[in-house]
Amino acid sequence: TFRNITMPGTAKGIYIKSNGASCINQSSQITNILYEHVDIIKPFWWAIWIGPQQQHQPGDKIGYDCPIFWPLPGSKLCPTQGCTQFENITLRHINVFHPLISPGVIWGNETNPMKNIVIENLHVDENKYKIWHGKWPFHEKHYPFH
Repeated sequence: TFRNITMPGTAKGIYIKSNGASCINQSSQITNILYEHVDIIKPFWWAIWIGPQQQHQPGDKIGYDCPIFWPLPGSKLCPTQGCTQFENITLRHINVFHPLISPGVIWGNETNPMKNIVIENLHVDENKYKIWHGKWPFHEKHYPFH
């Protein structure tokens, strides 16, 4: 449980990730996680990321398939790992203030879908003076999370 947190100027706020496992004779579980009463203020990357590891570690089998700079031009789409179980993850009373890019990504694997991912009262307050902030790369006009 992570509760009553303020994250000003963070790169990533809530970052729940699987490792870059090849899934050959490997499995992992990411379960029973609660984030509650979290304020993420002016994140300059993803305010919320639930999915595959977004980085390259030397010697990792995932290679450069999910670089930290995705989705910038030239970067590859992040592969997901079917051997990782994401289950019972709750984000409750989360505020994202003035995100630079789209506020979040939830990225699962179709062979082992995420289960019981609950979002309660997620509010995104976009910067009204910089109309592109919070809109790239997903180009949403409004996030219905209130």
